[in-house]
Amino acid sequence: MLTSTIKLRSKDTLLVKGAAAIQVLGGSASSLGVAIKPGSHLKVWRGKIQPFETVEGGVEVKVSLGAGGAYEIVSGSVGTKIWSSVVDEILQTHKEKWRSVTVGSTDSGKTTFTTFLANVCIQRGLKVGIVDADLGQSDLGPPGSVAATVVAKSFLDLRSLSSVYFSFIGFTSPRDVWRTLLGEVEKGGAYLDSYGVSVWMVNTDGLMTADGLDYKAELVRRVNPDFAVCMKGDSEANICDSFRDRVGCRLFAADSPVGVSKLRGDRARRRLAQYRRFLRGSRQVKTGLSKVAAQFLSTRYDRNVGQQLGDLSKEDERGNRLAFRHGSDVICRKLEEEHSDTFFSFGSLRGMFVGLALEGRTRGFGVISEADPYGNVTVLTRWREGFDTVQLGSIRLSRDLRREFTIPYIRQ
Repeated sequence: MLTSTIKLRSKDTLLVKGAAAIQVLGGSASSLGVAIKPGSHLKVWRGKIQPFETVEGGVEVKVSLGAGGAYEIVSGSVGTKIWSSVVDEILQTHKEKWRSVTVGSTDSGKTTFTTFLANVCIQRGLKVGIVDADLGQSDLGPPGSVAATVVAKSFLDLRSLSSVYFSFIGFTSPRDVWRTLLGEVEKGGAYLDSYGVSVWMVNTDGLMTADGLDYKAELVRRVNPDFAVCMKGDSEANICDSFRDRVGCRLFAADSPVGVSKLRGDRARRRLAQYRRFLRGSRQVKTGLSKVAAQFLSTRYDRNVGQQLGDLSKEDERGNRLAFRHGSDVICRKLEEEHSDTFFSFGSLRGMFVGLALEGRTRGFGVISEADPYGNVTVLTRWREGFDTVQLGSIRLSRDLRREFTIPYIRQ
């Protein structure tokens, strides 16, 4: 581990990319609106970028870099200073009760801005809720899920928070599932309302193509926020303009941060680390798909209509069918005028990352380690309280949880 002692001047910002450990030796510093006292020890997880800013005078810090770690000292309008005027304007016009949506391309600073805005609100005495709707880079839940939390005190990393709500989607991109995703984000927001939060904010994924903009515009219409925030880099001004043309609420443009950047491999490692976080301490649980309901996207199939070797079928209340058969490792959905049939191969179940639901809510997560032609499955999970539904998706993990694969999803 490479260790350096760094002295920051009054206008300097230290950008640290994890894995890294930070110790403040002297002076007043802050990170994402949180005061960092002398003697504080902080950890930056691998792939995350954390800004440390001087409050007044100079700051002396010790930085110890681990695998993939790096740091950079920048001066001027960087760190959270670039957002001070935007946040001030937001809180001058929206004081006590509001909801918001933050959008932007991949690595544009959405999560960092959301963290900073939440901390400022908390320091003003507001009760804050956050809905994490970034399926590919979720911080509050594992990839492929929507999660929500209520925040009572300042924080530096969303991954340090515990969630009060999960909803399993089973895909790491909104492209094919955005209608399901919209409904689950709405439910997460309603759940936060039941906690009596003053404000809640939705953090989204980085898909900002034409389809992505259409999805996020529909999200704004469904959530009905008081305002939206669009992260704007040098090449992204047109994205914010295009998004403004699609939505009816007030839109604030916030500059994207500059400095140390993430690599594609950093994002993959952070995603795999989230799977391991929610599967750590798992044990085997055996069940049969004929004994519990199965869910795919928003449809729950709870009625058995056929069970024999190599062929297990279930239906929902409207007659839509979910079938498990021998065949290629793909998910196939056939859409008819009045119903749909969805087919999984038994082979596609092995290694599948799944949600475990009880009484209509996702309670835990697991990996199907074994599946036989009768529909008997072994799930590795740390959830101990039982479940009545296995929620299926397109995510497959290797046995050592070090690799991630996508099961092809075909719609006909």
